[in-house]
Amino acid sequence: AFFALRDLDQWCQALKANQEETSFSFSSPTNKIQPAWVEGYSNEDSGEYVQHSGVIGGELVEEHIILSSHNIQIQNNQESRHDDESVYTYWHYVLSQKFSLDITTHIHTSSSSLEKAFNQHRVAPGALVFLDIQKSMDNDNTFFSSHEQAFSSQNLPLNIDCTYIYTDNILLRSSLLRTALGYDQPVTLILTGDIFCRLSIPITHHQIIFAHSAGLVSLVENYNNQLSKNKATPPKALWFPSGLPHARVLSDPQASSLDFASTGAWLATPPIGIPLEDKKYFYFGNEEIINFPHAKGAGQLPFFCIKQNDIQIDFTKSTRESVFTLCPSHRILETLMLNSIPIVHLDSSGTACQDPFAFWLEGTQDFKHEAPFIFVQDMKTLSQLLQPYAENPAKLNRLYTDLAAYRNNLEQYLATLPLHLSRSILSQQKHETQPAKMISTCSTLPLTSEESADLNHHALTYYANPNWLYSSPQLLRCSASRVSSQFSSDSHVVPLLCFSHLCAPPLVQSFTCSFVPMLPPAEDDQEYPELVFD
Repeated sequence: AFFALRDLDQWCQALKANQEETSFSFSSPTNKIQPAWVEGYSNEDSGEYVQHSGVIGGELVEEHIILSSHNIQIQNNQESRHDDESVYTYWHYVLSQKFSLDITTHIHTSSSSLEKAFNQHRVAPGALVFLDIQKSMDNDNTFFSSHEQAFSSQNLPLNIDCTYIYTDNILLRSSLLRTALGYDQPVTLILTGDIFCRLSIPITHHQIIFAHSAGLVSLVENYNNQLSKNKATPPKALWFPSGLPHARVLSDPQASSLDFASTGAWLATPPIGIPLEDKKYFYFGNEEIINFPHAKGAGQLPFFCIKQNDIQIDFTKSTRESVFTLCPSHRILETLMLNSIPIVHLDSSGTACQDPFAFWLEGTQDFKHEAPFIFVQDMKTLSQLLQPYAENPAKLNRLYTDLAAYRNNLEQYLATLPLHLSRSILSQQKHETQPAKMISTCSTLPLTSEESADLNHHALTYYANPNWLYSSPQLLRCSASRVSSQFSSDSHVVPLLCFSHLCAPPLVQSFTCSFVPMLPPAEDDQEYPELVFD
């Protein structure tokens, strides 16, 4: 109330409100991203910040995401630290703009803050929860601290990447994931970063969206196959692309609430890429291919071939200026948005459990569209595949027309996915229909003291081997360069590396979920306010 009264004159002037208006919006040069209203407040104790954006009177949407700062800023040509941030960027600044949404964003500065929100029932039904699986891992060092002898590594946390890679069961090492899945109100969990497809999600009443490379389509199919055995008919799982790796969510203490909402304007201003006639290069990639002998139109443009070990290339700028771009699986979406035709090398190794290009090749049951990309098995044949487009401008124009249509269809499809659950709940409320008769409930069984002692003993034995640091070929996966981003530069804390399941043991014995009937309240049941005694 204080903030509202303090800024009342500012809002009235900005919104140009009058008695006849029922909805408001700022005027914007692009008529796109500029939100109708922005304000924020913080709870320093919980590490949670709330910011509003969108259209007053629009469809209500609640978001939750873990960031290192309460200010969100988009900066081009920077690598994203976490997949949940790039997925959130694509959703919030691109896809959500297709609807009139009144968005409340809860920004948590730590995983414990988000877990606290769940435990205190402050996450609304149907809320969108963006959660990086690796970021949610518990990195507690239970073995050194449990030993009587003082170790130099006693208080060091485990490296999160190592913990994720080597633990036998991800759910048993993530209190936040278990808390989210066990939440008694259905929410949309957008799970990102499962690059090795190691997470097995139990069936619950939540909407699960797997967001990463197209290989995760297989996880979606496996999850949905289990639904046929469940009489409670929970929401089916969905797939979402991993977003924009070069649109980074950064901390900027100078950014205001209004800056937070307007910095994504470059993402929502079509076209992000430049039109075909303004391209500077015919081909951009790291493979040398010969010039075409009979090129016409765009085919006469020069090639931009990356030399080996050349790390100074501006990928976004070069892609934007190129007709065709050779791109890995995690940059397909960005290439598509930059209006360059992706060249997809099907033999390139992907990090997903199965085909990292499955969605682009075949689509899904709900989106049956094959992407108009250049798919190549053998890079030696690439010049032959591109030759017709270099010689025939009309053929190239048709391909670009198909690309624009595909991009539009894809965005229309993806934009609705995160809203499925909240719209279903809203529909039930509007029509006063009965909610689901079954709800999921989950339980965690803790480790016994004997089990904890046994696991700690194996971990101590592992570190007692003087060669433990060099015993794994996966050393580079958990290198110091990847460790540094987890901790502030002034903390001087280097997490403890781990290359075995022995040093990343489970922290609980089991986690199970099942569906139970939701009983109607008794006629004489009454709700009383909670009494708090100091």
